Amino acid sequence: MDFCLLAYQQIDPTTWAAAASLLMISIFFKFNRFWSIRNFDLLLIICMAPFLIMVNHGVNLAGQHHNHRPTTTEPAATTTTDALAAGLSSETYSRTSIEPSATASIETPNAAEQAEPPRIVQRRGFIGLFVVGSIFLIRMLIDPVLVRRPLLNPNLSLGGLIFLGVCLIMLLVANIFSAKPTTDELNMVKSTIRMAKRQAANETESSSLRKRGPGYQMLFFVAVISVFSDNDQVDDIVIEQEANLERYILVLKILAIVSQSLIVLGLILFSVYNFNSFYMGVGISSVYLLLPYTAYYTGHVEHALPAALMLWALVCFRNPKLSGVFLGLATGASYYPLFLLPLWLSFYWDRGVRRFAVWFGLAIMFCVVGLMFTSMGPADFFRQLQKMFGFWQPLMEGLEGVWALGWDRIWRLPLLIAFVILCTSFTIWPVKKDIGVLIAYTAAIMIGVQFWHGFGGGLFVAWYMPMMLLVFFRTNLAGRTATAELRPPRISG
Repeated sequence: MDFCLLAYQQIDPTTWAAAASLLMISIFFKFNRFWSIRNFDLLLIICMAPFLIMVNHGVNLAGQHHNHRPTTTEPAATTTTDALAAGLSSETYSRTSIEPSATASIETPNAAEQAEPPRIVQRRGFIGLFVVGSIFLIRMLIDPVLVRRPLLNPNLSLGGLIFLGVCLIMLLVANIFSAKPTTDELNMVKSTIRMAKRQAANETESSSLRKRGPGYQMLFFVAVISVFSDNDQVDDIVIEQEANLERYILVLKILAIVSQSLIVLGLILFSVYNFNSFYMGVGISSVYLLLPYTAYYTGHVEHALPAALMLWALVCFRNPKLSGVFLGLATGASYYPLFLLPLWLSFYWDRGVRRFAVWFGLAIMFCVVGLMFTSMGPADFFRQLQKMFGFWQPLMEGLEGVWALGWDRIWRLPLLIAFVILCTSFTIWPVKKDIGVLIAYTAAIMIGVQFWHGFGGGLFVAWYMPMMLLVFFRTNLAGRTATAELRPPRISG
């Protein structure tokens, strides 16, 4: 029997975005307080969905355009016989047949017009994400002055929220396990396996490392698992032909699930220990699971893993050692959390700064030692170390995202300078930082990264979304500074 109740079909991403947005409004929108800031925040989150859909739709269109050669219109280029009769060698004919961009004027006069729509769709999507991100940034900067923070519970009961959250987790897990890697993702898996065996990377892999920007090399070679992709996906037979591939892809999927689960658990625990509300924690985690972004990027480990580590640094803020370890691991993994260090040092300045700094440094050293197990010699080790800490000038070539879609790359420099000034200003303003300020400014810094990130800036929503949701739903946390919340270190003897 072909039909089976256990057969699973992925939901169309546009349908999921619409259904999830309606669910968020029905559960969390306060209809009896229409003009509350909570409602504004909720609608602002929903506004991200159309632009994420535009970016991913443009990527899929571009992939389909690349995988399917345009129909030829000139008879002289349709057959091998005609090509040889025109004086072309068989090698030249083969090359022109598989590279439509090199023969656009011969194959179709409208090839440029066919290639332009995906770029336009992606560009508009990125611009929309930057506009929404700018509003998010302003919202995080002014959050500390919003002193009236009543606890607004969701419209659904606690039992209903728990049931909804469990169902959403099961749905996301099913999406990950039912997804198959694309050809590009499979090549990344093979690259990771070669690096794990300390086999020399080829020239393409070496150049792609520089292209991906600063960060931990192994994390960049960890393949993503595209949950919603219209591009050609690899068949199971191809994966089963190599012994290590199927096992490694399973590990990747489990790592993605664990990272997302840590984010959900972190949101709940932070709410319990700081808002004194398990109900609110389940509600915040439900919002995160309902986000169209979460459905799109469930399998992107380079998004979820650093986000989980940064969130757990906040969860453990009463223990500077654990916070230092988590933030150090996040910095070692993706580089960009390094800009959080001035803010966190100023938070712990009156109490706990030494413990935080020492364990942050130990976590960084742990990541550096890990490079020895993936490097293929001293030269490769120092190259990976340089990449991990971004010891190079800002890249202007080989960029991706909006910087590859028409924006002048020179604008990255003033954006980067403004970002550094913003991060530095957080060390002195405000002088006394409570945990509410720490959450808001941590989210603000990771939002600011999106504007100058050269390799998909605007799409790394998980780096700030969990913290931002805590800001949106939090109660008044005034007075909860490091001096008030941390115990003084024990003095032996």
